[in-house]
Amino acid sequence: MENTNILTTIDNVNSLVDSNFKDTLKCEAETLFSTGGSYEFIKIMQHIYNEGTIYIKRDFTHCAIKIEDDLYDCKGKLINSNDYVEANDVHIYILDKYLNPYYKLFNISNTIIRLLDKKQYQM
Repeated sequence: MENTNILTTIDNVNSLVDSNFKDTLKCEAETLFSTGGSYEFIKIMQHIYNEGTIYIKRDFTHCAIKIEDDLYDCKGKLINSNDYVEANDVHIYILDKYLNPYYKLFNISNTIIRLLDKKQYQM
């Protein structure tokens, strides 16, 4: 069964990113996070859900976060999670260093995390 609190948080994160980056990036958050920006989404979610564990698709094309017993990405609960493995330190290093540097230029996850920390937005 899907956790509605987590799904609401995902919707809220997408909305927050849309309100801060949609005009600049010319795309919606869900598109951003599902076309190379999934790690940015996961960093935000891991900040909200500290116990969340980062998972990566075996072919390094997408990230997800495990919260409780399920994997989630920007669209919600993943139905087919068999292609994902728990990210280790090497995976995280590769994600940080090499995954879509274009999105790093816009400082997306750090900006959203700062807004959340300032309590400007409630999740």
